[in-house]
Amino acid sequence: MIEPKNILIVRTDRIGDVVLSLPLIGLIKKHYPSGKVSFLTKAYTKSLVAEHPQIESTIQLLENSKKILFRQNVKEIKKHGFDSCIIVYPTFKIALIIFFAGIKHRVGTGYRWYSFLFNHKFYEHRKYAQYHELEYNIHLLKFFNIDEIPDRKNIDFKLQVNKQDEQKVEGVLSQFHLNNDLPLIIFHPGSGGSAVDLPLSKMKELIDQTAK
Repeated sequence: MIEPKNILIVRTDRIGDVVLSLPLIGLIKKHYPSGKVSFLTKAYTKSLVAEHPQIESTIQLLENSKKILFRQNVKEIKKHGFDSCIIVYPTFKIALIIFFAGIKHRVGTGYRWYSFLFNHKFYEHRKYAQYHELEYNIHLLKFFNIDEIPDRKNIDFKLQVNKQDEQKVEGVLSQFHLNNDLPLIIFHPGSGGSAVDLPLSKMKELIDQTAK
């Protein structure tokens, strides 16, 4: 069993995926209250994590014109002295950066050609959508002896919205004459190919049922 004292969660893809990784922070702190939890993310999703009340630090992936800066990222991550890391969304370059940063325990998928860079491999294919994305994320915590079934009692996203972002959203709603005092439901119909999409007929049915 790995007992993390200073752990890094890596999620460098899209907004929704980052949000669905946030509950990992609280679950780790629940089981290891004295442990430090940090998060590596891209610039455009950093604000989703930075104000989390249980986060030790938020590290922004260093890029230049969308090109990941390898040496600079290795140097930055090394400074924090992490003993453990969960690469929730792996790419070859990210896996290589984490490897060269010298983090002892590296948790990641076992199904990619570069999975040899992880020394704790998890064998689940997300493409089959057998579980919800949040469940897949939580399964990665089993290497730390954290075996939780997500429900309303143990899952908390702790999303913090700063005033500037709140005012920006209010401005957009006002522009389209939407009443901010009423409940607002947004449907995101596609996954960009990263998961199985709901068929168009089912999406229409969901919207119709929600509107009633």
